[in-house]
Formats: sequence, C-alpha cells, structure tokens
Amino acid sequence: MKLKPFFSPDEIFGIKAFGVFIIILGIWGYVTARYFKSPSAEEKELYWAMIERMMVDPGRDTAGKPAEALIAAQKGSREAAFNLAVCYLEGTGVIKDQAKAVSWLREAAGHGHIEAVRKLGECYEFGKGVEANVIEAYAYFSYSDIFTANLNMVQTKSEKVYETLSFENRPLAASRAELVGRELFNQATAWLHADAVKGARSAQRELDLMYRLGPAGLRDYSKAYAFRVVIAESIFRDQGGNTSFYKDFWKETRTLYEKIPEGMARKKAVEQAKALWQEVKSSGEPLRVISSDK
Repeated sequence: MKLKPFFSPDEIFGIKAFGVFIIILGIWGYVTARYFKSPSAEEKELYWAMIERMMVDPGRDTAGKPAEALIAAQKGSREAAFNLAVCYLEGTGVIKDQAKAVSWLREAAGHGHIEAVRKLGECYEFGKGVEANVIEAYAYFSYSDIFTANLNMVQTKSEKVYETLSFENRPLAASRAELVGRELFNQATAWLHADAVKGARSAQRELDLMYRLGPAGLRDYSKAYAFRVVIAESIFRDQGGNTSFYKDFWKETRTLYEKIPEGMARKKAVEQAKALWQEVKSSGEPLRVISSDK
C-alpha cells in the first residue's frame, strides 16, 4: 500500500522557504552585530552639540568661498579652516594645493573639528598633500571614530584600515593612534575651554561630552560634571528650576555625578564645578544648583 506523504508539495515548499528566511535572518543578525552599532544617547548629544557649535561659528557659511574662508579662519573659525582646506583639496576658487589643504585641516582638527580629523586620515591613506602612510591614516581615523563611528552605523574606517596592516605594524599603529589622539584631544579641549569660560554654552556642552566620550585614558567625569553644572546653572538662572527641561538636564547631571567614585573624587568634582563657574562669571556668586540640590 502506497503511503500518503505527510506534507503536500506546497507545504514542503513553504517549509523550505521558511528555512531559507531563518538562515538569511541569522546572517543579517550577525552582520548587524558585527558592523552596525546603535549610537548611545551621549553620542547623539555630542553630534547635536557639534551641530550647535557649527551654527554659531562665524565661518559656517564659507563653504566654496576661499577668500571669505581665509579671513574667518585667520580669526579662529574652525568651520572656515575646514572649508578653506576643502577648497584647496578640490581646487574650488583657488589653485589646487593639497599641502595647504593639509595645513588647514590640521588647524581645524586642533580646534576639535572631527570631520577635519577624518579628512586628514584620508590624506594619509591616499597621499594627498602628504606622503601616504597607512599607520598615520589609522591614527587619525581611530580618533574620529571614537566620536562618530556609531552615528555612521557602519564598520568604522579605522577597522577597515587596521585589517590592511601587517601583524608587525599593528602594535606600532595602536601606539601612534594613542599619541595622535592625545595630542588632538588636548588641543581641542584647550581651544574649547577658552571659549567656554567666555560663556559659550555650545563649547561647554562639547567639552562635557568630549570628557565623557573621549579616548579611554583621557575621559574625565569630574571635568565633564563641572561643565555640565555650569550649563545647569545658566539654565537655572535663565529659566528657573521648575521647567521640565531643567529638571531633565539636572537629572542627567546627577547620573553623571554618580559615575564619579565616592569620597574625595566627588568632593574634588564639586570644587572643580565651583571654580569653573567663577572662571565663567568672575562675579563671586555661588552656584545655586549645587547648594539647592538635595
């Protein structure tokens, strides 16, 4: 007696199709976990802080205008320095000069312009204005990826370059990346600090986030907390302490404070905040947000 198949041909086709779908889903899950990373709230906040900083930069509208960019860049505009570098890279409105482009990219990068850092990595990768050097390229990409990798949600540029390095060169590249990252971070924070103490809230926000997200050995929650307290104090004085915006901001500030080790470290963080407030205001007025915090 001929046995009747347990599944019909249509059912067998459906089972096979479902199996293929599960396999594809598994592959997609692996690729997503390997190469796609969701940005953290801090990374998103830093992105918007940089956008805010760009909007108040006097050289923000100088793209493709080398003469205007040069004037603004000489006055300290990091956006203008970057825009001028791009003009020299592409020969827009000026004679193409990649060496000059690199010089202006260094200027912008030293002021905390992350896209300028990334462009410098590309210059070293492809030998634009400098001798091609994959180790230097990796060093600059490593620093820019610290702040932007998860926002781009793709495999980072530094990872791609690292895979091309020989095993012998990888330790040297890591060492160089640490040194370049330290130099860029120290230059950027010093430049931003000068603006922050003049009351530039965008610089204060950027410093808060840089100290939280920067290279592992340079992160400093105490300094981040100090800048965040100064911002909170300004909001408190401008809007009062009962607005939802202030309450949410102060709640996040308290969360940051709790990441600082208990004891002397927290006491030092509070003193840093008070000292920074006096540097910003020079008025002798005490910090209300700390004295009123329960």
